[in-house]
Amino acid sequence: MTKRIIALLLALSMCFALCACGKGSDSGKKPQNDKQTETNKPEFVYTAEFSKLIRNNKQYVSPQAYSADGFYAISQEKVAENIPEGVTPQYEGEYAIYGSVMFFVDNSGNIKKLENYKSLEPIQNENGYKQFNSGVYTAAVELVGDKLVTIDTVYCSYNEGNEIYKNTQNYYIRWLQKDGTEISLAQIQCDENNYIDIGSSITVDSANNVLIMQDDNNGNYKLRAIDAEGKDAYTIALPGYGRPIRLAGGKLACSYFGNDGEMISLIDPEKHTLGEGTKINFDIYSVIPGTGDYDLYYTNGTNLYGYKLKENVSEVIFNWISCDINPNSVIGTHVNDDGSITTFDFQWDSKSECYNIDKITISKKPSSEVTQKTELRLAMAYYDYNITEAVVKFNRSNDKIRIIVDDYSQYVSNEAREQATKDAETNGGSYVDPALTKLNTEIMAGKIPDLLCLNGLNYRQLASKGILEDLYPYIEADKEIKREDMFDNVLKAMEVNGKLYTTIRGFYIDTVVGASKIVGDTPGWNYDQLKEALAKMPEGCTVFDKYTTRSDVLTNCLSLDMDYFVDWTTGECKFDTPEFKALLAFANGFPSQYDWSETDGSESIQDRISQGKQMLMRSSVYGVEDNMYNDFERYFGGDVTYIGFPTTSGVGNMIGFSEGGIAMSASSQYKEELW
Repeated sequence: MTKRIIALLLALSMCFALCACGKGSDSGKKPQNDKQTETNKPEFVYTAEFSKLIRNNKQYVSPQAYSADGFYAISQEKVAENIPEGVTPQYEGEYAIYGSVMFFVDNSGNIKKLENYKSLEPIQNENGYKQFNSGVYTAAVELVGDKLVTIDTVYCSYNEGNEIYKNTQNYYIRWLQKDGTEISLAQIQCDENNYIDIGSSITVDSANNVLIMQDDNNGNYKLRAIDAEGKDAYTIALPGYGRPIRLAGGKLACSYFGNDGEMISLIDPEKHTLGEGTKINFDIYSVIPGTGDYDLYYTNGTNLYGYKLKENVSEVIFNWISCDINPNSVIGTHVNDDGSITTFDFQWDSKSECYNIDKITISKKPSSEVTQKTELRLAMAYYDYNITEAVVKFNRSNDKIRIIVDDYSQYVSNEAREQATKDAETNGGSYVDPALTKLNTEIMAGKIPDLLCLNGLNYRQLASKGILEDLYPYIEADKEIKREDMFDNVLKAMEVNGKLYTTIRGFYIDTVVGASKIVGDTPGWNYDQLKEALAKMPEGCTVFDKYTTRSDVLTNCLSLDMDYFVDWTTGECKFDTPEFKALLAFANGFPSQYDWSETDGSESIQDRISQGKQMLMRSSVYGVEDNMYNDFERYFGGDVTYIGFPTTSGVGNMIGFSEGGIAMSASSQYKEELW
């Protein structure tokens, strides 16, 4: 085991030594994302226009079906109450019954309720069941020519007695006039054990049959085409679970999981069969119906792609963030016939408890008509919602600089991820994200972005090789912030050789808690002191809970003592010392893995501590309000000490940093702009 650990640590050290060699090749050169010149800037770019559509609205009106004049939306409202006789509700709406309501929102943001639209009736509690709950939910609505089609679910749940609960769901197809007046209503026939997936959108074929997916819970899947009377016009057996898709030019396709992964096949409109399957590498649930040159569109990470089925080719249309749009906050994206894209930025204001919606139109424009900004590149191994939100907020408010987010997860295929998973299983190691590997490789080769999101990266090694910029001079020169207003000990914990190379979103403390009468009242100890404390406990007492494995202990103790064993600047390692042997001996006292077959769930950690079967408890403290001190006193029967893990240095409480730290490249020519 010792040789294996040493080999892994040496390999890691060599990896970052190579990183230093890569940096030198780019030293003094102009960064690749420097201001674009007239000769290399693109002829056309995509830009977004924002318009405030809805403000301070209490009603949820999510866009569903679109017309040139606006969109239709479905929401829920209370239609009745089912309060049992003699029962007083404990809160408002406890026994409320909900139905659907339909709105039309025009392009000016005017919201009109369609009074002719009537919700289906919920199921009545005719048998007097206990805990009865019923309601109606309209799952989706679609505009088909000059008519609307909806799929509605009427559901109920109840207690038959003897704590036996039942749930029922009935599905209906409704055709409506555009003002909400019902034309036809039909229940979709389905056996009780079958599951119907109606999704959040409706796909309709050329004969106005609604396509739905059905799973019989026995591994049999089929696509059903339901007519206006609720009957099957035709069915298509599928190799695996999937969904129907509307393509450009009125064509229909179906996705499904086959032996080779996720596939897509055209549907023959006459034979009602699937054509030859094509393997795809994108999330089918992000699909947008196609138009023009592309059969369909989809969002994957930070980009919108166009996909051509015949060629099995995906092409980037635009980057959402480059258009100052957060892809996680938009809904109702659709591509117009002229190639422009319309979407809606949906926001919830927690203070006012209201919804706000902006309409966004993205279109292609000549570069000469667009104000040029200095572009700064921010690289991340995988998508980070909070950073994206902050970048978009910054980009919208700055007229001189735009941050371009380079999400490396977009470069990784499903096959690469599958292979990484197989490698981890075969080698008995942890999963290595291919996107993180690609980013590390490019940094080694000298392709260093202006900004780095450090999720998954070790900033200490990067800093020690001169790749990152010290932030202290910028903090000291900044008039808006003061270093003394920050946690000095947290800053020092982040330092590398007295310099600060990253920001952090937040921090927490990883610790170990024990009874003061056993471990003492001062945090920090070594392995010998832990042994002395354990000798005071009843025979058979474990150090931690029974789930703690050798790997868990080794990871934590190595994390705390790594700077003692490895000098990241010189590469010197100390793995042949008595201290390292003491660490391995301590870790070896724990099982290699926990036998989950022995778990019966009857014995809690609190029980084990109070009965003297467990001496210590691992914990993380995220804030004062999260402090479990009172609970710990109850567990241990008196005062407790945050003693920490045993370490060579005797300091076993460690600060952990929340993901999302940002670092600045030392080689960037735009450091003031970056700050």
